Amino acid sequence: MKLQAAFEFLLSYGWAVLIVVLVLIGIYYIGIFSNKQINSNCVFPAGTLSCTNVYISQNGILTMDLVYSGTYPINVSGMGCNSDEQAIVTSNDINPPSNVVNIISQQSHQFSLQCYNNSVAFAGSSGGFFKGYISVYYIDTYTKLPSTAYAQTEAQIT
Repeated sequence: MKLQAAFEFLLSYGWAVLIVVLVLIGIYYIGIFSNKQINSNCVFPAGTLSCTNVYISQNGILTMDLVYSGTYPINVSGMGCNSDEQAIVTSNDINPPSNVVNIISQQSHQFSLQCYNNSVAFAGSSGGFFKGYISVYYIDTYTKLPSTAYAQTEAQIT
């Protein structure tokens, strides 16, 4: 009789412990217990441009490696960065590199540019983040056609 009572006790509490463990595993899996850092990135629509090593300083200077994966080289003639999507689309105020930068296929180039919050230079505190948009003005060296690519970005303030 005592063995049956002990077995039933362990069986009923065993199910309760198993359910609690499964709930904790589920919570851990979705990331509630993790101390996530902001994942700095920029996302261009499907195409030939991407970027890596994205970060922004407290004074609003965004630094990134622009990676090109097209067939023919491009000449990057200017870039813009703004927290407002409409401002980046309509802005004529771009931050060109000191010279036009030629990027060949499967190569990257590091760019640093001032980001804006509408028309004011962005400034933030370390540990925060910037969420905005990047525009890249370039000319395809084969077709000689100017193009503009837009990306969304999130960057950790360092």
